[in-house]
Amino acid sequence: MNIDFEFNSLHSSPGQVEMEREVKPDLIPGVGEISTYEKPFQLVDAQDDTLRILPEGLHQLRSIVQSIDVISVVGPFHSGKSYLLNRIMNCDREYAFELGYTVDPTTKGIWMQVAYLSGGSAVAFLDTEGFAASDRTADYDAKIFSLAALLSSHLIYNSVRIIDASAVEYLELLARRARLFQMKTALSDSTQNRMNIQKPIAFPPLTWVVEDFFQDFPEGETPKMWLDRVLDAQPSDGAERTSLRDIFASTDCFPLFLPATSSSALRALDALEPAELTGEYTEGLSSLRDHLTSSLHVLRNPPAQETDASYLAQKTSGAKWTSGTHMAAILELLVDAANTNKMDSIPSLWTLFLERQVSQATEAAKVIFDKEVRTALDVSDYLLPLTESEFTEHARKSAQVAYKLFSDLLFGTASALTSNATEVLQAVFDKQTGYFAHENQMLVVEFCRKEGKRVVNEFKEKLKAYSLPQAEVKLKASMKADKDNALTSMQEKLKKYGAGSALESTKASLLNHFNELVTTNQGEIDKVLDAAKEAATVLYKKLTKDVIKDGPIAMETLEDVHKKAEQEATIKFGTRAELMKEEKTYKGHEAQCQVEIHRRFEKLKTQNKKLVKDVCSAKLSTSISQLEHDLHRLAAELPMEEQELVQSVMQRIDTALADFDQKTNEFKKFPERHEVRTELEGECNELKLQLQEENVAKWTRVVKKPLHRARQLLEEAKGNFYVGISLRRQAYRYADEEIGTALKDGLKHKARRTPLALTFANRHLSCSALVTVPEKHLSCVPP
Repeated sequence: MNIDFEFNSLHSSPGQVEMEREVKPDLIPGVGEISTYEKPFQLVDAQDDTLRILPEGLHQLRSIVQSIDVISVVGPFHSGKSYLLNRIMNCDREYAFELGYTVDPTTKGIWMQVAYLSGGSAVAFLDTEGFAASDRTADYDAKIFSLAALLSSHLIYNSVRIIDASAVEYLELLARRARLFQMKTALSDSTQNRMNIQKPIAFPPLTWVVEDFFQDFPEGETPKMWLDRVLDAQPSDGAERTSLRDIFASTDCFPLFLPATSSSALRALDALEPAELTGEYTEGLSSLRDHLTSSLHVLRNPPAQETDASYLAQKTSGAKWTSGTHMAAILELLVDAANTNKMDSIPSLWTLFLERQVSQATEAAKVIFDKEVRTALDVSDYLLPLTESEFTEHARKSAQVAYKLFSDLLFGTASALTSNATEVLQAVFDKQTGYFAHENQMLVVEFCRKEGKRVVNEFKEKLKAYSLPQAEVKLKASMKADKDNALTSMQEKLKKYGAGSALESTKASLLNHFNELVTTNQGEIDKVLDAAKEAATVLYKKLTKDVIKDGPIAMETLEDVHKKAEQEATIKFGTRAELMKEEKTYKGHEAQCQVEIHRRFEKLKTQNKKLVKDVCSAKLSTSISQLEHDLHRLAAELPMEEQELVQSVMQRIDTALADFDQKTNEFKKFPERHEVRTELEGECNELKLQLQEENVAKWTRVVKKPLHRARQLLEEAKGNFYVGISLRRQAYRYADEEIGTALKDGLKHKARRTPLALTFANRHLSCSALVTVPEKHLSCVPP
């Protein structure tokens, strides 16, 4: 996410030098409010190849109290460095770096321009003198490059139209020298303590800008991928090459199209307004700005309103330099170190040529050594891998061939160079021999593995020919013979390699397949036994299927059927599993078969019991219905004497129970039959009690009116009685006579009339107001 920032006026400390600054409404388009920045000033100049810090520039640098991030541009002269910086800053010509339109370089030494940000920090832009000028040496280029690289928060290398191998090589040479310079100026302990530096100055990110670029990239390739491809293509000098990616914090590439297309415009680029630039250039420049500012460590406040573009990203690690004083101190230290021979010299072209010859001869010797040694690694069905001793001898002979080629290629070369290269080459050969020995050992391991795999596959094919199921003892004996033969053959073939681990691994694999077939055979045996068990249970079910189809049977009959069916099923199991009698799981399956048969028998018994209960329940219903019919006829004769009623009811109940017993006699041993008979007895008693209650109710209805008449008679005659005993006897007579009159056959019910009359005389009379004698005298009167 891009975050816009604002420039504010510089807040100077007391005594700070007043500097001329421009106030401009749009320093970088789309950023926001008016900002302030300085006119460019020269910071470093040179006399011959000796660097010199200008006092005025140093004074201006020290006057900056804000923290500073630095963007520097380096590159060949007349590659457009100054114009690129001006476009990045979007300055007017009065405040921009000076441009040159002649064949001679314009920028000398290092120039600086400062922009002040609203967050209380600043960004400095360094424009440097171009490389490879006719009046400057390579040592001078290295010094300018080192200062710019070590002072920068972000370094731009500017070239034109293309990235070629010579440019990469020269830039790598400068970068390597700068890194050595960085290490040599690692700052003494006193300097570190004074400047509060805990480690050497770090190299910044590097962005390679290719101006006037109009070529096309291969499909799918980005500018960074192009740069990486060019860096990877650089030739090696025989040792591990240090590339730009190893030196700088990061590397990236931004191509820029022509800013204008006419020769007149190109001669006066600084006079063009932004709208007059080509669209491709403007678009590329905008992307470059975003890329550069996103890497700066500048602390600032976001604008009140986000605009169309953002050029600096928020960073929390702070700017590279805490102030201008801090940066000036480091600049002085670096310039002093560069002028005191801490910058390595570039070797002569002849030395470089000789070193290149040695490097090429070394590389050729390595190639032929690799080629010769690899012939031992070409393993096939007819070429087996070498043993350790065989490979060592082959590597020795390969080294001899490589040394001869090395000597032939360097015939006549200085012995000091070849001697050093020979030692390096010997170390390389020793190292490569170790690698190839390991690779050969891997081939041996792979060969042993494949041999083991072949043996295992052949053993598996033999196992497929076995017919299953078969007796386990016989199967194991046959498989063991095949397994031992396979291991013996493999052991003989791999004996010279000492491949004990491969043999053990193969042995374990064979044993696994051995055990798998044993398990599979056991599964087939179990299938046969399961089938025998299934056949036996099916037969049992068939023989007992219809035994209770027509109704329940006696327990003895059911047990006889079960024993016969069980015997037939057991014979069936034994016949189907005849060949498996000696197997360890035979008994278990036989027991499971018996369990299944008995489970089926228990199910039959349960079903038979249910049928018994159903039959007995049906008979119970019939008996109850008949008894209810008989008792209904008896109820028509009520009321009657209680004893006579009970005797009649019991006769009918006994008849119903006897009929039930006779009809269910064959099931008398079943608990279910006894349970139903108990239920029948209970229902008979219920009917008996119901009839008795009905008899009492009818008696009550019969005597109600006669007893009421007897009470009326006593009311009328109560004046004739003065003794309670006489009244009681008269009450008894009235009740007995009235009840007898109410009944159709009074004599027949004499036994019933007497207790009713007594109850009337004792209970009802005593509760009335008919007598005046005390209650205790009435209760003692006999009838």
